Amino acid sequence: MSDTPIGYEISAEAIIAEARRQEAERARDAILAAGPQTCGRFSYDPATGAITGPAEYMESEHYARRMAAITEGRDTVTSFGYSQHGDAIKAVLVSLQTDYAAWAGMRDFLNNFDGKGALAARPTSTTQPASEDKTHA
Repeated sequence: MSDTPIGYEISAEAIIAEARRQEAERARDAILAAGPQTCGRFSYDPATGAITGPAEYMESEHYARRMAAITEGRDTVTSFGYSQHGDAIKAVLVSLQTDYAAWAGMRDFLNNFDGKGALAARPTSTTQPASEDKTHA
């Protein structure tokens, strides 16, 4: 009889790497099985990996900055959403929808005042300030 072991040795690192690969594969399969996800005006299609939404927003510098913050892990809405439910895709879609709503709302607000901003909405006063009132001097 031989004292030579049958089979081969595998390192703990290799076992951990394989477990992570299998976990990632299961997660990817679950996302594909769930199909497209939607939040407000934004959708994610796992088959293509594409996010779709309002073109005007998605072509803006505002969208580019938001996606950069999400990608770099600096977006608090995405981070909070992920910490609450563990779904990264849903967290990103919620963040984009939230940012889009603020972006679109501000554009509407500014457009309603012919681009003059919030000051245009204030009525002008016809009463002189006390420092300029000469009737009681």
